[in-house]
Amino acid sequence: MIYNDRGTQMSGFVKVQLKNNDVDGYKIDGSTHDADGHSIITDGYVSYSGQAWWVDETFSGADRGLKVLTEGKFDFSTNTFRGTWRANTGIRGHYTEFRGKQLSKTFKPLSDPQRQEDIPMAIAMVETPVVPTSGIVQTPHQGNKDDRKNSGRRVIFPR
Repeated sequence: MIYNDRGTQMSGFVKVQLKNNDVDGYKIDGSTHDADGHSIITDGYVSYSGQAWWVDETFSGADRGLKVLTEGKFDFSTNTFRGTWRANTGIRGHYTEFRGKQLSKTFKPLSDPQRQEDIPMAIAMVETPVVPTSGIVQTPHQGNKDDRKNSGRRVIFPR
């Protein structure tokens, strides 16, 4: 992953796994490694259409306590992500390149091929960077009506 941080182009990687929540999208898990060190994705959501947000947190080292909120959209057909990040330090930026590598997608078979509402499970490993964010962040609604179930979700970062 390549991202901009205070006018400087930086690189890192993120490993994510999307797990079908069998309701309206995917739970996102994973870890990141970039100029700020190693962090763990502690919360996040990806809709079936690709709209996404997640929070990663650094638990050790000089940047311990650093949290980053990432928001944007996955394009599952090209294995890419476009979005922005905000750190709890007030610093923010955008990803200039976020492309999946060593990707594996698995799908559980549909129980009834006639049922349109059965949505396959997708698990993807993506490499990309993450940066921290601060304050209270309310994610805006983006996407179609199926994505609205998690709109307005609040993520609170300690000061």
